[in-house]
Amino acid sequence: MTQGWILDAHPDYERDSIVLWLWTPSGVHRIEDRGFRPSFFVKVPLAELPDLQRRLEILDQIAATRVAMRRTSLAAESPEPLLEVVPRHYRDLRDAAQIVASAGRYYEYELFDVDLRFSQRYFLQHNIFPMGLVAYDGSWKPLEEHFALEYEVPPLRREVLDVDIDAPAGIPRMEDRLLAASLDGDVVDGDEEDVLRGINALVEDHDPDILFTDGGDAFLMPYLVKKAESHGVDLRLGRDPGFHGTRSAKSYFTYGKIVYKPSQYLLKGRLHLDRGHFAVRESGFAGLVELSRLSALPPQEQARLTPGTAFTSMQTNLAHQDGVVVLWKKNMPEAFKTAEDLVLGDRGGFIFEPEVGLHEGIVEIDYASLYPRIMVKYNISQETLGCPCCLLSGQRVPGLKYHLCTQRLGLIPRVLKPLVERKRYYKRMKKERTPLQEVYEGRDTILKWLLVTSFGYQGYRNARY
Repeated sequence: MTQGWILDAHPDYERDSIVLWLWTPSGVHRIEDRGFRPSFFVKVPLAELPDLQRRLEILDQIAATRVAMRRTSLAAESPEPLLEVVPRHYRDLRDAAQIVASAGRYYEYELFDVDLRFSQRYFLQHNIFPMGLVAYDGSWKPLEEHFALEYEVPPLRREVLDVDIDAPAGIPRMEDRLLAASLDGDVVDGDEEDVLRGINALVEDHDPDILFTDGGDAFLMPYLVKKAESHGVDLRLGRDPGFHGTRSAKSYFTYGKIVYKPSQYLLKGRLHLDRGHFAVRESGFAGLVELSRLSALPPQEQARLTPGTAFTSMQTNLAHQDGVVVLWKKNMPEAFKTAEDLVLGDRGGFIFEPEVGLHEGIVEIDYASLYPRIMVKYNISQETLGCPCCLLSGQRVPGLKYHLCTQRLGLIPRVLKPLVERKRYYKRMKKERTPLQEVYEGRDTILKWLLVTSFGYQGYRNARY
């Protein structure tokens, strides 16, 4: 039986398998599981289910269909029959979902669990999580609790990859000449082909578990890939050749500004982390490990995502344990609110204009995790707001016509309560002089950002439920 920590996981679309990398003191083991078959669910009128099942089974993209019982919402008391669709190949899942959606004219059928990451599905199915200690002997066995406060992080070898570029314009460009490269202080130079082959040799010789870069996704990796292609060099930075999870660059609008998100270059068998990534920059590797363990998203992916995405992933994980599936595309508009409702409901956003002048005796009050604590204390969640079981006995929302359930605990308080308790623990521990003080600092910092985004990601646009 092999014991170690799950370093990374990713799908192999060519072999229709999930590949996991297990770090052990004796080395990193590559484990491939070809038995994992992802699927999605379709909700149709019960009378139409047999006909849809017959039509789907003849399609090339679909390997099998079966009726499964699942809850389709947090408020649902009991599961209902859904059609589970298993694609023939990993790459067919999204195409098969589009076919089913078009068969229902894009509004008659509801589809669930379409856009869950394959690695996240696998972790949920086997009750394991990234950077967690496990045992493997053909099947997986977790050796520590998912939400343990104290846990060991393996001593991963961390090294920085940097390059020297001849940039006459001052800003490096793709066409500029590659002069040299360094890995953990060891330098290779010469012509471009020699430098590229030298990089391969350094990575193989040093065999780092984490490859840190500065601007890796935005420039360094695409630059090296382009240079390697032009010189016919097989660039090998991972323990398996090539990259996984590559996505196209995109721009999006957030908080009043347009943000550019470059393509991502994820290595196979070792972690590629940009020191400018939010979690790494704000909380170091200790914070990234904390976030990855909580969200069940591999560290490479989590580093390129926001704490808000980690929070929604935690919701998905807990809902999955409850047998609730995740709606693919919300086709129900947000409930109508009058202008009076909006004014009354948004009083917390009002800021009083201060009087101009010099003031004394000013008092500052800082509420620790104010909004998350309110959500936990008053059981605020999507399925507890305006619940039908507590019309008369529910907790009334002051000044509004809403009430909150008092009969059952909602999903959001269940997710938030352990986070609030963790932050309180790490905040206390980082004040004590221990060898782990820096680790506690990183974990406490990333939890701060996780709790900050927790209430913002409950709005109609971002909420998964």
